[in-house]
Amino acid sequence: MTQNNSIDAYRQILQIDASDTIALHGMGLLDLTEGQTKSALDALEKAITLELNNSGYHVTLGIAHSMNDNLILAKLSFQEAVRLKPRNLSAP
Repeated sequence: MTQNNSIDAYRQILQIDASDTIALHGMGLLDLTEGQTKSALDALEKAITLELNNSGYHVTLGIAHSMNDNLILAKLSFQEAVRLKPRNLSAP
């Protein structure tokens, strides 16, 4: 599946269910790969709002904040990921 196909698939899923956290996280990741940090942050923050205890989402949000040169928020996101799952120090 190409990146464009993935984007289309996530968009279709989100049209059906705007609260699908897997699709929101996936869109956030794809937006990051395209340098669209604002839309990535929006999608990731929405995914976290819906699923607060997903440490992987917090890691990805930290990456997005660091790519957006906001190191304070990046650090907070990484700290939250470690707090939620201290033994899982790997990114999703």
